[in-house]
Amino acid sequence: MKKSIITFLCLALTMLPCYSRNVYVEDVINAANIPTNIGNIYHGTTTDQIIPVGSVDATLAQILQSSAEKIVVFVDEEPEKGWEHNCSYYYAAKTDINGQVPYYKVSARVPLDYDLTEYEVSISGDELIANVPQMNPDPSLLNASSNNYAVILSGGINKYSNYARYWNDCSFIYQTLVRRYGFPRSQIFTLVSDGTDPADDMAVSAGSFISSPLDFDDDGINDIQYAATRQNLIYVLQDLADIMTPQDNLFIFVIDHGGRDTSTGSSFICLWNRQRIYDYELATLLDDFDVNSMSIVLGQCNSGGFIDDLAAPNRVIATACTANQSSFACFNNEYDEFVFHWTSAINEATPYGNYVFSDVNNNGFVTMSEAFNYADVNDDADETPQFSSINTTLGDTLAFNDEAFTYQLMVRDNVDDDGTEPNTSTTEVWSSPDIWTRNQQDGITHQYHESINISGDSVYTYVCVKNIGQKIYNDSSIYVHLYWAPASLGLTYNTWNGFGITGGSLQPMKLKKVVQVDESSIYACGWLIPDAIKDSVRINGEPFHVCHLVALSTSSSQMVPLPLVGNSNVVDVLGYSWIAQKNMTFYSNGTNGVTELPLYVRNVYEDEREYSIEIVPLDNEKDDLSNIETSIRLSAPLYSAWEKGGRQSAKTVAYKSMPEKFFLRGTEGKIENIRLKKGQNERIYCLSNIIADRDITEEKTYRYNIIQRDKETGDIVGGERIEISVKPRQAITPVISRTVEDGQVRLMASNIDEAVRYEWYDENGNKIGDGEDILLTPDRKNGEYRLKVCAESDGAVSYAAITVDPKQGIECISPVPFKEKITVKLLSPAENNTFISITPANTVGKAERYRVKTGETEVTINVSNHSRGSYIVSLMNDGTTIDSKQIIHE
Repeated sequence: MKKSIITFLCLALTMLPCYSRNVYVEDVINAANIPTNIGNIYHGTTTDQIIPVGSVDATLAQILQSSAEKIVVFVDEEPEKGWEHNCSYYYAAKTDINGQVPYYKVSARVPLDYDLTEYEVSISGDELIANVPQMNPDPSLLNASSNNYAVILSGGINKYSNYARYWNDCSFIYQTLVRRYGFPRSQIFTLVSDGTDPADDMAVSAGSFISSPLDFDDDGINDIQYAATRQNLIYVLQDLADIMTPQDNLFIFVIDHGGRDTSTGSSFICLWNRQRIYDYELATLLDDFDVNSMSIVLGQCNSGGFIDDLAAPNRVIATACTANQSSFACFNNEYDEFVFHWTSAINEATPYGNYVFSDVNNNGFVTMSEAFNYADVNDDADETPQFSSINTTLGDTLAFNDEAFTYQLMVRDNVDDDGTEPNTSTTEVWSSPDIWTRNQQDGITHQYHESINISGDSVYTYVCVKNIGQKIYNDSSIYVHLYWAPASLGLTYNTWNGFGITGGSLQPMKLKKVVQVDESSIYACGWLIPDAIKDSVRINGEPFHVCHLVALSTSSSQMVPLPLVGNSNVVDVLGYSWIAQKNMTFYSNGTNGVTELPLYVRNVYEDEREYSIEIVPLDNEKDDLSNIETSIRLSAPLYSAWEKGGRQSAKTVAYKSMPEKFFLRGTEGKIENIRLKKGQNERIYCLSNIIADRDITEEKTYRYNIIQRDKETGDIVGGERIEISVKPRQAITPVISRTVEDGQVRLMASNIDEAVRYEWYDENGNKIGDGEDILLTPDRKNGEYRLKVCAESDGAVSYAAITVDPKQGIECISPVPFKEKITVKLLSPAENNTFISITPANTVGKAERYRVKTGETEVTINVSNHSRGSYIVSLMNDGTTIDSKQIIHE
C-alpha cells in the first residue's frame, strides 16, 4: 500500500545553511496558526520524500524532497464526521531555517499510515471507550425463525481512523439481533477492521490504541470472525448467496468510513488496510441473491450514493446521509448519530436501557419504515438520512419479528394508492375506487358507484380489500366497518357515528374471504335506507346521494376509535391504509339534471372558523367543463355567514336578483371566507347542466370536485366528486323575434320542439320574466336581453340573445310655451316615414303634419299661424303614434 496520497520523488540533498535551533511541534502549530481546541491533532516524524507544489522556501523544498527526518503534524478538521472528510498534514524541518519555521501544508481526505501521537487530548485518563451494552434477552420476543441472516461490516481503514464508536455501533446491533430477535449466532457474519488479528487496530482515549475486543455481548464467546477486507466480504456474500433460499431474509449493517469518487460519481465503503468496495460492486454481489427480502442500513459517509445501485423490489435501504454528505458521530455519546437512533428504534430502547417510542401503530412490530422514521426525526447531526423501498409496502411490513411477515389489508384512497402511510399521492380523501354502492345485489358485475333509488328498501355497498402483506389472509379476524352520511363536504367523526338523517355506522361484518398476497377480494354489505331519508327526499323532491367511510379493524364493536386530523373532528383517511372514503354525486340527463343537489357544509373544529367552498376541475378535464353550466347557491344562513366573512369570491358572478347564487366564470371558482360558528351545519345547493347549443352525438361523463377548505390552515377538510352523465341529444337552438306595440317591445321565443322552461334576463343578469314571450319597455340606449331555455327532460340548457334598439320618442320640446317656432328633439334618430303631428288639444281641429328626414334627431317647425291654446305634438312612424307631448301656445 502507498505510504501517502502524495507523490514522492527522491532527490539528492544539497548543501544546506546552518541551523540555529531545534523545532518542536508547538513551533509548527504556532507558525501555521493551527487552533489547538479541535481535539484531533497528532504529531510525529517522517522521512518520506515530498514534492512541494507552488511557492515554497527553497531550503525547505530541498529538505522535503530529501530523506531527512521531518516533523509532521496531522489535523482532523472535521472530527465528528466519518471518513472520508477534510484533514491536513503540515511538514517542517526539525531545525529552523535562518531563524524561521517554514512549513508546507498538504490537504487530504483520509489519514495516512504515519505512527503519530495525540497532541490535544480530548478525553483524559485511561478509560476504554469501547462500550458493551448490557441487554438482557426477552424470551417473549425471541420469535425470529432460522430464516434470518445478517452481515455486520465495519472497515476501519487503519488504527488511526478506526474509532471505538464504530465497535460500539456493531456491538449494539449485534446484541439487538441476538438477544431481542433471536437471530441464530451462526447466521450473523461479522467483518470488523483487522478481524481476529491481535495487533492494535482501534483508537481509544488519550491517543492510545488497542486490539478490538472480539466479544460483542460479553458472554465470553468471540463474535468477530473476519477482517473487513474486499476478499473476505466477497467470500461471505457469495457463500450466503449459495446457501440462502427464497424464504430467507438478509440484513446488512455497514458502519465506519465511506467516500465518493467525484470523477465517476460512485460511492464506496472504506475497508481495512485502505481497501474499498464501490456501490456498483456491492450491487453485483447482492444481485446474486434470491431471497424473500433484504434490509440494508448504511451509516458511512456518502452512503446515499448506494441507493440508485442497490434499490430493488424486495429491498429496503436506509442511509445516514445523501450521496454528497458526510455522516457524523453523536455529540453526547460514543456512537454514530444515525445508526444509534436506528438501532434504538429497532430495539425500542437505547443501549443504556432508555425506552424509545418507535412502534407508532403499537402492533408489536417495529418495521423498517418505523425505524427509519424514528431515526430521521431524532437525528440532530448535519446529515440528511435517505430511505428507499421500491415496493413501498415492504418497508411498512418488514420487521425482524417473523410474525411481521404477515398479511396487511388495505382499501385504496385513489388508484395510485400503494398502501404507504400517509398516502401523499392525492389530496382527495373522498375518491376511493374500492367502494361503490348499487341498487341491486349484482356482485362484481358492475364495479362502479351509482345513484341510489329510494323506491327500494335496500342498497348494496361493495368494498374491495387488497392484501399488500407478505402472507395470505385466511384467519377471519378482520371486520369491515361501514359508515354512511348524506352528500356532504365537511364530514366529522360525529357525523359518521350519528343516527337518522345525519348518518351512522352499520353492523360490522367479519371478512371471511381468503385474500391472497398482492390480490384483492370484494366484500358486500346490504343495508336499509332509513325512513327519515326517504321522507325527506319525497317531501323536498331532492336527490339522495350517500357518502361512505370504510375502516378495517380486529374489533367487532360497532363504534371503533378512528384517528383524527390534527385538532379537527375529521377522520384521518389519508394517514392510514385501512381507512378509505367515497363521496360521489351523479347527475344524469334523464333523471335529476334539473334538480339542485344539496350538500352539507360543516364547521369541523371546536371554534369559529372561516372556510371557502371551491369548484376544482380534475387536472386532465379542465377544458371539458366549459360545456357545463355550474352554479352554487348558499342557504340563507350560509349567505349570512359569507356576508360576515367579507363577501369575497373569485372567478364567479352573482346577480342582484339572486345574490345568493354564484355562477362559475370559466371552469373553476370559489366563495371565500364563510364564517361558521362552532357546530354550525348548513347546506349549499349545486346545479350542473349540459350546454346543448349543438348536437350531442355520443355519451360522455363530465367530472369535477367541490371542496371545503379551512382558511386558517389551508387544509382541505372535505369534498365531493360530481359526475354529470350526458347522453346523445339534439341541439336546442332558440330563436328570438320581436314586435313593437305602442312603444313597448314584445320578445318571443321560437324554434323549440321539446318541453322546456323559458327564463328571460336583462343585460345585468337579472331575471325579468318567464314564459315563451315577454313585454318590455326599451330605455334610451341599446339593451341586450338573454333567453335561457332549460329542457324538462334532462336539464340541458341553451341560450339566445337579442339587442333591443333604444326607445323611440320625443325627448323634449322647446320653448315652452311657444310663440312662432318650436324645436322637437328626438330620443333616437328618425326612421324612414317619420312625421311630427300637431293637433289642438281641447277643440276639434285639423292635424298638421311635418315630415322628419331619416336620421334626424332634431327638427324646428314654424307654428306662427297657430292660435293660442293647448296642442298635442306627436311622433308618428308609418301611421303609428310612438310618443306624444302637450304644449301651450301663447
